[in-house]
This record gives sequence, C-alpha cells and structure tokens, in this order.
Amino acid sequence: RVGAVVVGHDTRFSFNALAIASLYLETNEPCLFVATNPDAFDVVQIEGVATGAAHAAHATDGAADGADGVARAMRRLPGNGCLVAAVETASGRSPDAVCGKPDAALAAYLIDAFGLTPERTCMVGDRLDTDMALATRMGATGLLVLTGCASQADVAATHAQATRAHAYALAHAHAHADAD
Repeated sequence: RVGAVVVGHDTRFSFNALAIASLYLETNEPCLFVATNPDAFDVVQIEGVATGAAHAAHATDGAADGADGVARAMRRLPGNGCLVAAVETASGRSPDAVCGKPDAALAAYLIDAFGLTPERTCMVGDRLDTDMALATRMGATGLLVLTGCASQADVAATHAQATRAHAYALAHAHAHADAD
C-alpha cells in the first residue's frame, strides 16, 4: 500500500506518472500528498540564442553576448509548482504538506536545528515567493539577489500590492472604528 505521493522536481514527469499519482490519491484516502516546493518556474541560462535584430528584441529578457561572443539569455522553465498543480488538478486533492520553502514547519525546524536567532539571521535568495517568504515566516531579514527569478519590477509590484493592502486594511479598520 502506498503511503505517500511526493511531487518533486522531475524532468521526466509524464502523463503515466500523473495518472498513477492521481489514482493513488483518489483511491487511497490515507495516502499523503506531499509537495517539495511550489516554485512556478526556474530561471536558466540558454546559450546560442539568436543574434542581430532578434537578439536586440530579447535584450530586455536578459540576453547578452558573453566575453566569448556567444549570445546568452535567461529563460523561464516550468518549476515544480507546475507538476504539483497537475497532480492537484488530476486528483482533486491539494497537497497535505509542502515541505520546502516557504513552509512554516521548515522555518521552525531551521531555527531549532541550527539554534538560529531570527533577528540575527539573514536569508539570501532569488525568489520573493519562497526565499523571502521563508525569511518573513522565520522573523529573519531577507536579502533578495536579482540574479535569478525575481526582478526589480517584481519587487516594485509586490511593494505596490502590499501598500494597497495596507491602505485597504487601515481604511477598513477606520470604517469599523467610526461605526462603533
């Protein structure tokens, strides 16, 4: 009897694997559905991208010629979250646990296992949705490096969303206070 279906990064993920995972989760109620992380995408460097006019068109996407003259570009590839979503959709079940970043249990484990003082801890990463979210859950400082998944535009958008949410919460709190 299968006790758990664990979905982790797998470049050989197939329809057959999806069907088997879904079957286990549908027909075996105590079977746990565990995701290793919810990353929507990973960023990889691709060498030998188009040059000339096409290269210029992609320059805003991180395309550049290296010192060796080979054109390179940063591109998004599907991450583990895509596989998790496929299993979730096929089985009709959400994961019972996400054991990687930014899971609160992982934050607690890291603090306890390594004797970390959150106020004196800095989480360095390139993702807002996992690395910086883990820093927040740990009560640590987050240091976002712009060498991978997140960009300055993502930071600005996240800041704008947080500002709007904060303004809404304040307005909502004031409306309730005025009603009292």
